[in-house]
Amino acid sequence: MGPAMRILTVSPNIDLKSRLEELFTGRQVDVAWEGIFDRVLNRFGADTFDILLLASHIYRDSQDGVETLEVLADQYPVTQVLFLLEPRHVGMVRSVLRSGTYQYARTPVADEELRNLLESTWEQRPRGGTNQLLKDEEEGLDELVGQSALMQDVYRSIRQAAATDITVLILGETGTGKDLVARVIHRQSARHQGPYITVNVGAIAPEMVASELFGYEKGSFPGADRQHPGRFEQATDGTVFLDEVSSFAERDQIALLRFLEARRFRRLGGTHEMNAEVRLLAASSADLAEKVREGAFRDDLFYRLDGFCIHLPPLR
Repeated sequence: MGPAMRILTVSPNIDLKSRLEELFTGRQVDVAWEGIFDRVLNRFGADTFDILLLASHIYRDSQDGVETLEVLADQYPVTQVLFLLEPRHVGMVRSVLRSGTYQYARTPVADEELRNLLESTWEQRPRGGTNQLLKDEEEGLDELVGQSALMQDVYRSIRQAAATDITVLILGETGTGKDLVARVIHRQSARHQGPYITVNVGAIAPEMVASELFGYEKGSFPGADRQHPGRFEQATDGTVFLDEVSSFAERDQIALLRFLEARRFRRLGGTHEMNAEVRLLAASSADLAEKVREGAFRDDLFYRLDGFCIHLPPLR
């Protein structure tokens, strides 16, 4: 019989703990409860947990919420943090992800969904620290090198991003390994068995970007002698990595924004709208925030891409 899943719930009352005990009746699951988030570090000092299940309003009312999550991520890297996010607290997503939270689910969350989420989080937990997670030679991850504090932050961010399905923006100078970081995120994610498709936007003729991403129907333009599925369609259940997104022309920025808002698209020349079950990673060597200020990049698209941002340090 394998080890028990150990969960610490942090909520105003013991109801969440009782709910989990009912959900996992007959399973090896130990559930503990803490009513005040600022006491969580004390609990970890006396015990160990696989998962910290945290209610958003408890985090919001905490005096040292960000600092506590950062300490947990640094001292207890094996523990997975699952954030139950109330709709009115959606603005917390960026800050809690950057502070060390690895997963979040919007409430209300059904019993089956919560159980599956906890089981998935537990199964994907690393067996060692953050660095060990990124050094599996069989997966080719040993290409990631660097022991500096900056690189340790990058490793932690990769691990956090891999455990979620949020859109990730990877920023860094040319040659810093943005493509490698994207590939690691995909390999460590729940979509690792799905396709991983890279699109270098800067290397595609501007007039061909839309047809490359969304595909086209036969006869939709001169030379379109057959139906062609686009990159998003080809990557179903997997990941699309858009490199050099700053190269998008205005019309393509609008098309990508619409896609990100609804995760639906039409092939060029088509009338049928399709769903795209893909995860999007994006990268840029240009400063996108500066591009927004210059009016060269849409601020609403930047906001959509910047769900979670990883900054790569320069090689120098």
